[in-house]
Amino acid sequence: MTRPSRGYLAWSLLMALAAPSVAACSDDGAAPGDGPPTGYVRYEPPDVTVGPGESRTWVQWVAAPFDHDQNVVDLIGTQGVGGHHALLYTSKEIQPIGTTREFLNEDQADIQLIGGVGGEGGKSVKLPAGVVMRVPAGRALLMQTHYFNGGDMPIQGHSKVDVKFAELSPDDKVASFFVSTVHQLELPAHADFEREVSCLLKKDLPMLMVANHMHEIGVSVQTTITAPGGVPEMVKDDPAWNPEWTFNPEYRNATVEAPLMLKAGSTVTTHCSWHNATDKVVGMPNEMCVFFGFFLGEKDVTCVEGNWYE
Repeated sequence: MTRPSRGYLAWSLLMALAAPSVAACSDDGAAPGDGPPTGYVRYEPPDVTVGPGESRTWVQWVAAPFDHDQNVVDLIGTQGVGGHHALLYTSKEIQPIGTTREFLNEDQADIQLIGGVGGEGGKSVKLPAGVVMRVPAGRALLMQTHYFNGGDMPIQGHSKVDVKFAELSPDDKVASFFVSTVHQLELPAHADFEREVSCLLKKDLPMLMVANHMHEIGVSVQTTITAPGGVPEMVKDDPAWNPEWTFNPEYRNATVEAPLMLKAGSTVTTHCSWHNATDKVVGMPNEMCVFFGFFLGEKDVTCVEGNWYE
């Protein structure tokens, strides 16, 4: 099997999630020309022009690599008209600051999520106190920005993200991103449809937050975990899917002291059902079947139809 790019998977999922941030998705109250809050560094890539009826995604380099590892303890920001999300990543690809081009799958084959903001009403998402995300030395910072122009005149897409960094400490608790997802999806017109995706866990995942993810025509979604020789246990049950959760995920939360432990050797299974009342086949990224969350660990994990990538 050809390995699907982590860039595509992270893009498709997180575009839909309206970008949960490291600590909070919020408006810092500053106008675009104002400076960042005290103790924060602002990243504000060049504006992009979005034509009438266009939905486009860009990748924009905003910082050169650090010479040592850094923690991210908070991230806030805003987008202007038409903004859908602005995600901050690290990448091994180094480009001059300000480099802007349309998003390509191969641009983000090796990205690592740091956080982001949703431009159209994504609610605040906060990891437990004391938990950080990490920017490794030697990797550039880039933003992936997505805008949709539903009007009949061009707009200027504008984003800004303010980041609070901190030095490493022996007591750091680092969070990373886990996702189990289908790679392809085709929902027939005028029909009900079900799909299941499973992932055999190759290591323990002490989860801090977990959620299911579908879009507007979702009916229900359940995620279970099954130990070897055991019976399925419910992890996250959404028997009546609410389309609002597409942009405002309905998390099950745990604590650092008592995380939701998904044990190595167990199988996580997500079962999704939809009702497609339209006259068109619906596929990704317009619909999805996903289980995702944040766990204590230093490497993101992507599981694509049972294939584990770390």
